[in-house]
Amino acid sequence: MRVLIVAPHPFYQERGTPLAVDMLMRVLCARKESVDVLTYNIGEDRSYPGCSIYRINTPLKFKEIRSGFGLAKVLLDICVFWKLILMLKKRRYDVIHCVEESAFMAWALYPFFRVPYICDKDSIMSMQMAQGFPALRKAESLMGFLEALPLPKSLCVAAVCDEVADWARARGARRVVLLKDAVQGELLQGVAEDIRSSFGINEKIVMYAGSLEAHQGIDLLLESFRIVASQDTAHLVIIGGLPRDIEKYQRRADSLGFGPRVHFLGPRPIVCLIGYLRQADVLVSPRIRGNNTPMKIFSYLYSEVPLCATNIVSHTQVLSPDNSILAAPEKEAFARAIMKILADRQLGARIARNGRQLIDCEYKYENLECSINSLYDTLKGGVDGN
Repeated sequence: MRVLIVAPHPFYQERGTPLAVDMLMRVLCARKESVDVLTYNIGEDRSYPGCSIYRINTPLKFKEIRSGFGLAKVLLDICVFWKLILMLKKRRYDVIHCVEESAFMAWALYPFFRVPYICDKDSIMSMQMAQGFPALRKAESLMGFLEALPLPKSLCVAAVCDEVADWARARGARRVVLLKDAVQGELLQGVAEDIRSSFGINEKIVMYAGSLEAHQGIDLLLESFRIVASQDTAHLVIIGGLPRDIEKYQRRADSLGFGPRVHFLGPRPIVCLIGYLRQADVLVSPRIRGNNTPMKIFSYLYSEVPLCATNIVSHTQVLSPDNSILAAPEKEAFARAIMKILADRQLGARIARNGRQLIDCEYKYENLECSINSLYDTLKGGVDGN
């Protein structure tokens, strides 16, 4: 099969959706499909056997693109749409694998090029936009209607989680398959620096790893840790984030009075992720909104370090009281949950062990590989039949 993946985001970067696209590409290349990828002019160059990566040509030179909706993303998506037209004029593809909003592009161009497409959905964009931009809340129903337009015409919707799958079924998707996020732990165990030695920490460590976007709940984490710091000697280590976000939250920690006990490491290589996580006594995911499970959760669970997370649907699709401590997204409740794990080593060991078992059963890379292969075996049979 000749497959075109349209990935409207920086690629490659070590964050959620690009990581998922990387795994998709590796599976398709292992199948020896002919794969082209259309993506932004931002990101690390990578080589995949049997795969060609095409980047948009644009005078717009953004150094970074935040996840979620924004003017820069809209402008770059227009460039992707134009490049997609040019590519469809030159080549014949059997299927377009559309990541997130690129489904609109394939849907709009289908009457002209008749190329079938898959909608690969990591999130419900209309809900995220309404939650992130209060001025758009009154338009959420309209945005949801528009977001659903490509679904009925697609070959299938590849949903990252049950919440997104149910949303797609309710809006007319003919077929929905689950491509659950996965962790390939053996690729994430590079040598990490010794955090305690580097920062002179002799106490327990509470750790967060991921972006510092508002929906990730970093304000909640800092407010909760202020309570923890008043009753415990633990330190907070935060991995990831853009420089301006790190500066913003360091100021916030200083204003709350515990700045010296918060350590912002900035981005670290993902190949070393497990090595960092295993230095923690508690891992935290203070996310305050969303419907898709953040990819870091799977690495957290793999690491066998106890996890504390907010009790919202983003987390509860995967997490339960058996494998984590869940708390309301409120500073007092989240602080109590952190301190509960810090104080009870046996509890922490039990939920950490259960979390690793969940990964080994349901979220290992081989499961994702099998799901992608099953989907493309079905598609290939249809193409060959034509």
